[in-house]
Amino acid sequence: LKRPNIGFPASSVIAATFNRDIARTVGRVVAEECRDHGVDLVLAPGMNLHRSPLCGRYPEYFSEDPYLTGAMAGCHARGLERGGVGSCYKHLFCNNAELGSLGSHSVVSRRALRELYFRAFEIAFRVHKPRSVMTSYNALNGIYPGENRAILENLLRGEWGFEGFVMSDWGST
Repeated sequence: LKRPNIGFPASSVIAATFNRDIARTVGRVVAEECRDHGVDLVLAPGMNLHRSPLCGRYPEYFSEDPYLTGAMAGCHARGLERGGVGSCYKHLFCNNAELGSLGSHSVVSRRALRELYFRAFEIAFRVHKPRSVMTSYNALNGIYPGENRAILENLLRGEWGFEGFVMSDWGST
């Protein structure tokens, strides 16, 4: 039986408001919808940066700015989880292509990783630690994120104090 649900604005539209209360409220209302439909965990918020026109997920992601992305994603996740539904930050990291994503390889300098790609997630973790995170399909500097001990143990668990669970994207490593 299909039931109607609310159509929500894209994350990029929410980010354009620069309003954290709106991001939290959207998360909370999404949680209400999820509970009504028996959903316990949402694979959101998506929070890669708008960096390449080859990424087909721009509406799902918040912004090209790591601070704005992290702040808004963290507020959205807080709204979801305060509404009784788990959240999932995704995609760790540098998910910049939709077509051929299983074979894509992002080569990024350490500085760019720290100041841009990791920063968005770091800020989101300061705002709210989600129940889960999802790794990306693409390799990052030669290693798939789901197999990268430095990212999973040192960065997520160590630096950011993440205690939830890590999942891979469907069919990835």
